[in-house]
Amino acid sequence: MFNTKFRRMRKIFTLCLAAAAALSASAAAPRLVQQQIQGPTSVERTAPIKMNDAQLSHDQQRLQDALKYGERVKKQSRGEDDVIWEAPAGTTTYYNVSNEGFYVYWYWLTYGNSTGATKFVETEDNEVYILNPIISYATGAYIKGTKDGDKITAQLPQQIDFYSRPDYYDIDFYVSKMHYETVWSSYYQEYVEDYVPVADEDNVIVWNIQEDGTIVMDTTGWEYDYTYDEDGYLVYPEYMFGEYHIYSDEPESIYWSAGDWSQTYTPYDLEANLVQVPEGVEFSDSYVITDENDNSRNVEVAIDGNDVYFRNFTSYVPDGVFKGTLDENNVLTVPTHQPLGFYEAYGYIICILGTNGGEEDEYGDVSYTFQDLKFNYDPESLTFTSANDQVLWVNASLERIYYISQYVNPRIFYQTEEMVNANPLDPEFLYFNEDYGYGDQYGWYIPNINVNGALLDTSRMYYNIYANYELYEFYTDTYTDFPYDMIDIPYDFTDGWDIYYPAPELDLYLHDSGIDVIGCQSFYVGTDGITYASNAVHVNIEEFLGINVAKANTEVKSVEYFNIAGQRVANPKTGLFIKATTYTDGTRRVEKVAIK
Repeated sequence: MFNTKFRRMRKIFTLCLAAAAALSASAAAPRLVQQQIQGPTSVERTAPIKMNDAQLSHDQQRLQDALKYGERVKKQSRGEDDVIWEAPAGTTTYYNVSNEGFYVYWYWLTYGNSTGATKFVETEDNEVYILNPIISYATGAYIKGTKDGDKITAQLPQQIDFYSRPDYYDIDFYVSKMHYETVWSSYYQEYVEDYVPVADEDNVIVWNIQEDGTIVMDTTGWEYDYTYDEDGYLVYPEYMFGEYHIYSDEPESIYWSAGDWSQTYTPYDLEANLVQVPEGVEFSDSYVITDENDNSRNVEVAIDGNDVYFRNFTSYVPDGVFKGTLDENNVLTVPTHQPLGFYEAYGYIICILGTNGGEEDEYGDVSYTFQDLKFNYDPESLTFTSANDQVLWVNASLERIYYISQYVNPRIFYQTEEMVNANPLDPEFLYFNEDYGYGDQYGWYIPNINVNGALLDTSRMYYNIYANYELYEFYTDTYTDFPYDMIDIPYDFTDGWDIYYPAPELDLYLHDSGIDVIGCQSFYVGTDGITYASNAVHVNIEEFLGINVAKANTEVKSVEYFNIAGQRVANPKTGLFIKATTYTDGTRRVEKVAIK
């Protein structure tokens, strides 16, 4: 029998990888959506979606972390022959997926229900390849099953990922039928209850195909009703379809991260719902979408009579297109729930959603109602301006808000070269943390927007850091992962360690003590050959931390809040935020605040 490390003791890498992978199916706690909207394609729905703004910002950041850094982990992982990364040729069917299950979250077993998307590929000899079989632990790999009549059967375990850290250890990731039982913990040196794989002869999962094409995991003999025992503790299901992994340096121990005790796959005709662009229609890549929170992105627009096509609203499906229609008054209507495409690595059908601007109740929850988006179109300036209070979501689910990008009262405009050649907006200082043993931590928001509101090409941008008003140089003997000594830091540069997150939400670690004033200045090399610069922003760390600072004879001019990713939050509710206060004398104070 395997030893188990139980759910509280796992290596740091596995915790990070599991958290990122779990995000792929939005099975992260806390859940954002208290009311789920059923049915993927109807635009008639008006039932509200309730969520807390602070939770929404927190979950968005976790999703973006998973998308941003998951690919880097996956590139390191691929290469194990036993993992099926590509399905053979066959008939592909897409599904919207829902599940209930449990996953390890900060060392504890946590309930989650989630939605996502996947695909099955059926070959001519009745083999069925299932992408991301554990909904809450997507790796971009397939497992193989066999179809016989109205059943699909998979013999387990099957490997779904592999990670190698040279000179340290390898990790093999598997899916299996898991049983909750008493096992020996090599960490606690005692018997504990935890999930372990069942014996090979019993290690089979079956899915039943219903008449309407819906596929449901067969849980006969291990049904679960989410009950509590007499002491008030949650009773865990006896069996789950789950993931576990084994380290090469601990081959007799297992770690597990997530499992489903129910799965339902509802067929979705993705191809039939994708927007088809007529032949000969040409896109312009000179458009920008922006919003009242200064979120911006270069997008593509094509106007064909009264039909307007939009493309490149997300890098995950850059060729995904959605469509709007102009009426005789130049009002553009964009239907909600338009799919852009399937992002295979993590099992998302990415789509465009439209809602109202949200209504807050007495408890601080915000309700959003699905609706079509409306824009007023100015044909002279080629500008689409929100006609009412609304939000455009680039979303990772057709059924609930789980967004990649959010644009509040968006504006889409044609950006001219004259608009681009101007000074960038000034950087904003977000946070400071004392030395963790590898350098003081500094957070900056460096906009890639200029004073004209134009979105700047980040490949033409760089920034400087100042320490005590002196230009700071990053030497490779200290910053060992830098490719060379740097003063001018390319906007998109990260070494994954000392510049942990690149701009715009720069997360920076400096290895020098005695820095009382930290500064930053950004630059844009214009298409006219001129280098345009923001103001150099210098922040006294003691003042930033509120040490011995008195504000006399000044009044507050404005207060802004940002989440930890540097994104503005209009109505912060609960959680940790950056509060930026601007005074009438022009000074500015930035501080961390916890809102309860």
